[in-house]
Amino acid sequence: MMTTKAQFIRLPVLLALALIISACGFHLRGPNPLPPSLQRIVLNSQSGFISFDQALNSALQRSGITIVKRGTLLSDDILELTVNPIESQEIILGTASNNDILQLERQLTTHYFIRQTDGKSVYGPRRISTNKLFTEQDASVNTKEAFNEVALSEMAEALAEKLLVDLSYAPL
Repeated sequence: MMTTKAQFIRLPVLLALALIISACGFHLRGPNPLPPSLQRIVLNSQSGFISFDQALNSALQRSGITIVKRGTLLSDDILELTVNPIESQEIILGTASNNDILQLERQLTTHYFIRQTDGKSVYGPRRISTNKLFTEQDASVNTKEAFNEVALSEMAEALAEKLLVDLSYAPL
């Protein structure tokens, strides 16, 4: 008798939960498709951050974009994606009694735009950024450098993915 009563209560609760989630606008979605006009691009990254350039190149290729080398004969259907230098900002969140930094938050920001082969901008400039909490700042130098290197690589990948998501909304 207890299981039927529990099942009787569980069904309306699950139904109510499903209705609440759908009413708030939540939808499971796959990756956003990129506009067809972005299928062939020239990548002009001036980021100054090698791991970002590699992550962006990889993310673009995974999404089906063909990256055309600079200097090849360009046609009108090829657009240029230009990424400006990445700016880094740090905010100190915690210090020790001897003023050593314990925690900090680093933010990477860049702007990008898309233009035609004649130089006319068709989208942007757009700003993208990512931030990450850096801990282990009071550890040994080797541990700190290794942690920071891994964290910066993760930030570069996150920034590249954000650029790709933002491109999927480009009205091209």
